[in-house]
Amino acid sequence: MKINLKNTILALAAFAMVGGATAVGVSAFGNNAVETKAADAYGKVAITDLATGDEVVVVGVNSSGSYALANNNGTSTAPSAISVTVSADKITDPAETVLWTVTVDGSNYQFGTGDSYLYCTNANNGVRVGDNSNNVFSISNNYLYNNATRRYIGIYNSQDWRCYTSINNNIKDQSFEFYKKQSTPTSSEVVSSESSSAISEPTPVPTEITLAADDEITSGVKGSVTTEIVYEVGYEDVEGTQAVTFTSSKESVAVIDSVDTTNKVATVRFLDNAPEGVTITCTSKEDNSISASHTFTVTGLTEPTTVTDVITLSDTGVSGTSYADITEFTKSGSTAKYGGQCAGGNSSIQLRSSNSNSGIVITSAGKVAKSVSVVWNSSTAAGRTLNIYGKNTPYTAATGLYDSSTQGTKLGSIVNGTSTSLTLTGNYHYLGLCSNSGAMYLTSISIVWEQETAASFAGFLNDFESSSSYDCKDFYSEVTKVWGNVTDKSEFTAENYADAYARCVAYATANGQEFDNTSGFHKAMAVNFGANKDSNVFLLAALATVGLVSVGGMILLAKKRKKA
Repeated sequence: MKINLKNTILALAAFAMVGGATAVGVSAFGNNAVETKAADAYGKVAITDLATGDEVVVVGVNSSGSYALANNNGTSTAPSAISVTVSADKITDPAETVLWTVTVDGSNYQFGTGDSYLYCTNANNGVRVGDNSNNVFSISNNYLYNNATRRYIGIYNSQDWRCYTSINNNIKDQSFEFYKKQSTPTSSEVVSSESSSAISEPTPVPTEITLAADDEITSGVKGSVTTEIVYEVGYEDVEGTQAVTFTSSKESVAVIDSVDTTNKVATVRFLDNAPEGVTITCTSKEDNSISASHTFTVTGLTEPTTVTDVITLSDTGVSGTSYADITEFTKSGSTAKYGGQCAGGNSSIQLRSSNSNSGIVITSAGKVAKSVSVVWNSSTAAGRTLNIYGKNTPYTAATGLYDSSTQGTKLGSIVNGTSTSLTLTGNYHYLGLCSNSGAMYLTSISIVWEQETAASFAGFLNDFESSSSYDCKDFYSEVTKVWGNVTDKSEFTAENYADAYARCVAYATANGQEFDNTSGFHKAMAVNFGANKDSNVFLLAALATVGLVSVGGMILLAKKRKKA
């Protein structure tokens, strides 16, 4: 038989090509299996499921869509907000510019790219990527929170990422999601000559969620009371990942502290009373339509007896050795607001007495200051003295500490080398701190605030009345603010308080003024409440206190004020 050598070689080559393609697919599925590499996929996980070394995409979600936190732009400008597509709780083949390597230390997280890390400065447009030490984040109020600068980061105008001391209008109504790189093994795909259909593994389908927890919280201190919710996700046919998310119907009442995915327990912290109930909802991340809820009734929680504010240089927003105005700030869990002016020499709060404008002042309070303590930086000369003033009207600037008419009552001093603390006497809601002479460096300042009582509130009103500059609107604003923090509020009966308020209204009307709180706290007054042509009785408020109560249970505080 004559063989056509050319045709035989071509046939063998064709067979070899087909055989080579099918040989790769030899597996349990037989000779029709073709092994292919799957695309990189990043699956949605709780931040508590992340471990050191995981590669993640950090995603913010707002009303405009989902935006990844980019690792670009370095220390020069804010990272970009890059739109990403999320499908079935996964991101497929994300760009290198949105990938981060996470480092985990308890509830603290660092997000790195190469030798650089995500960090924040004390500026609203201060999100950066580099070697700054302000690179440790945690979760607060369901936002990514920079621990050093005490700032929340979020998507700004769907263009980049910025950081603020509060969840303000620029970043409100956002949520954070974390997508962890999944393993990318090859997948065996069966190619059938008849149907060309693929065989895939069954997908876990959650069918129900069960929750177990107490129903009532009836005592404790606000912010310190926690309870646990035990959860379990039921699946159809195949066991799932148990990945869930928890949400609160009222975050002013209850927040999620943590979720332990190993033991399937969520910890809830209670911040306020809710006799009408607050609902915690658990939702499966594998199927957002599967959820379960548990409602707590919260009663009997009390205000903390004391709150300690520890102030460091990072709180002030000031850095370097140049003196600058302090950006008004608050401390978590405290009602006090701080302002003034300082510098940042020796990485400390640097105060001076020259120029009459340096110091720390309280611009809004609501509690009673009980003590001040400091940690002196070793660079401070021995004998340098920190003066502490108190009053019951707000400071507006540190310059007020250098004017005898506005500085308030000197409560005492703390002297470097001699003392580190001062216990305060009296009921003062506002403090001012300044150097007596020369520069000083304070590593930290701690102020202990005590919850308002009826007795201290009465003293507050008396002190406030003695101020020469307040008017009707200031009076109502301050009374309303402090009133909301009185622990034994039941001692102020509604009937008598309303009567006192009505007398204030009548007094203002008689003097051609308006005493009305229908717009915010009040409407503006044109004339000082106590400044009249003749001597008048200045009406404050009806109070019931242990030390002031008459047999009938109430007295009206009144003072004669004469024209200067």
